[in-house]
Amino acid sequence: MSILVKAASWLTSLFRESKPRVINLPYNPPRDEEDARTERRPLAPDEESSIPASKLSVNNGVDRRTVLQAFDASRPISGRSQLFGRQREIEALLLAVFDYHQHAVVYGARGSGKTSVARVFGDFADQCGAVVLYFPCQPEANFAQLMGALIDGLPPTAIAPQERPIFNSRLQNLPAHFGPSSFVDLVAQAVARPVVLILDEFDRITDDKTKTDIAVAMKLLSDTHAAIRIMLVGIASSVSDILDAHPSLRRHIAVTRIGRIEPTSVKALIANGEAVTGLPFSEEARSIVERVSMGSPYHVRLLCRQAALKAYNRRASEVSSTDVRAGLAEVVELWAATNPADANRFLSVALDPFLQPELEKIAREAAMKDQFAADSSSSNALAMLRDSVVPSAHAEGYWAFADSLAPQFLVAATVLAESDAAQIRHQEGSLDVAAQ
Repeated sequence: MSILVKAASWLTSLFRESKPRVINLPYNPPRDEEDARTERRPLAPDEESSIPASKLSVNNGVDRRTVLQAFDASRPISGRSQLFGRQREIEALLLAVFDYHQHAVVYGARGSGKTSVARVFGDFADQCGAVVLYFPCQPEANFAQLMGALIDGLPPTAIAPQERPIFNSRLQNLPAHFGPSSFVDLVAQAVARPVVLILDEFDRITDDKTKTDIAVAMKLLSDTHAAIRIMLVGIASSVSDILDAHPSLRRHIAVTRIGRIEPTSVKALIANGEAVTGLPFSEEARSIVERVSMGSPYHVRLLCRQAALKAYNRRASEVSSTDVRAGLAEVVELWAATNPADANRFLSVALDPFLQPELEKIAREAAMKDQFAADSSSSNALAMLRDSVVPSAHAEGYWAFADSLAPQFLVAATVLAESDAAQIRHQEGSLDVAAQ
């Protein structure tokens, strides 16, 4: 029976929480264990009123830690129920790895949710009986270190009983700096259980020989019908590096791009957070989040977190558009700490009301396609953004933001500028009325 058929019932219930399973993927617990063990006495009314709202655990029926967990933008998701808009990608990966016996490459911009997709795939693969091993790549990693971690992570049940004597003998004689051929000779016949090695942040590897050795190993594993599949998770250039250097790998690899999620999935993500926290967003508040995030799960969670905390701090029962705008200002400030040049530039150019439509057009195209065209309709805005963009590596005549997280912050700056302008107009109107 196709593994895709087996997984169908799981995939259709992707958004329902299931009991967490302990697998080889390092999931983060939903809350600090020490916090969970610590018993907190209830505060007396006079005590509670003297504590700032931002420091209270529960405020107006809303738990602050629940808000932080529901809209956690700092870490990959910890369970499949938190993954929104990725059913097609999960299905494609399961089909490729288990039915078509291919290796996989998962790529996308920063903040697109590549690691989250890889982890949820690993959860499903584990339930299908595979051994899933997850390793974040380090820049200085070499082939023997990466594959040595795989060998060390193999459970005894993954080795065919009749192959164990030969496997153990070859393992003892394996050189310290072994290469692809020695690795495949060791595991090809010995490993009988499906094994998936997930190499996250593959683009961080700086050694070209390591990349070449991994590509060669993937080809040899396929040629020998080995039960081991390798999944590379990184950015687009890492895909090109592998396929351009080894064209023969193309038929052995399934490439999955992690783009933006659909508007319906953005709405579902927000609605899930509302249900978990008990803190609903107003229609206008949701609209601003959808406009700024442009389908990026990272930005949806980041904006919702800051906005919800604003509502929490003022003991409100609903997140308002004012909370979202205040959250936007904080989000831009947080980003400015890591990219001050772009942040200052965006806040400056967004003040021009004539440039705002062009700026948002550029940001939206860049967010959706990871690049944008340099056409005449956006030439003025492009000139103002010249120091924030670089020529696209994928198409001539196209540009991309040097910081892949930047498009959403450009729109955030535009929304803040619009809000400031509206407030000034309102104040001027009030003064005119008073003068009359």
